[in-house]
Amino acid sequence: MKDASVAPNAITLWWKSLLLPRMSACCAQSATLTSAPPSASTARRPSCRINVLEANKTLFFCSRKMEFKGNYWHETCFVCEHCRQPIGTKPLISKESGNYCVPCFEKEFAHYCSFCKKVITSGGITFRDQPWHKECFLCSGCRKELCEEEFMSRDDYPFCLDCYNHLYAKKCAACTKPITGLRGAKFICFQDRQWHSECFNCGKCSVSLVGKGFLTQNREIFCRKCGSGLDTDI
Repeated sequence: MKDASVAPNAITLWWKSLLLPRMSACCAQSATLTSAPPSASTARRPSCRINVLEANKTLFFCSRKMEFKGNYWHETCFVCEHCRQPIGTKPLISKESGNYCVPCFEKEFAHYCSFCKKVITSGGITFRDQPWHKECFLCSGCRKELCEEEFMSRDDYPFCLDCYNHLYAKKCAACTKPITGLRGAKFICFQDRQWHSECFNCGKCSVSLVGKGFLTQNREIFCRKCGSGLDTDI
């Protein structure tokens, strides 16, 4: 008995009938068929960002495939949305509108730090409607980072609380500590003096004078009862 054999032409016809040309949704070019079965150098590959029914598979030949987020491209089809140059294995940034090489993304979408003028690639903060790197947002006095700190501003310059209080904050006439107004803190102003609301008390009986009438003598303040027998200014 002779061994069974298949003519080379029969193999070629079988292979071509299995792999009919498919159009790529990305590049609109059909795959190039080969007359030889798959080998280590010519493997069956998914199509360029497309799923065509052929037993739920699309078979494509291309020199190299690119895969990103579960989709596949020809290497020459995987391009930057802006400059249309192949991205290959270079860093990229993906948006809803497409994939971008880093230089094009920076040119089209990136914010630039108000301090160092360099691109903010991630994170960042906004101060006075201007973007800053977190590491660039510093106290204008002592230069410490403010991104995780409470701060005050003066003439559009940020300051940590210590520097602001030392340089600009008014001092309470009673306790001499800075009056910052942070967290909605209230304070009292009278003539050229200021008090924390909790410090605005009668100089004799210590009752709070917030929202009440008071009398003054030699820059001291008194409730009406305590000041009634004094030679007061008011």
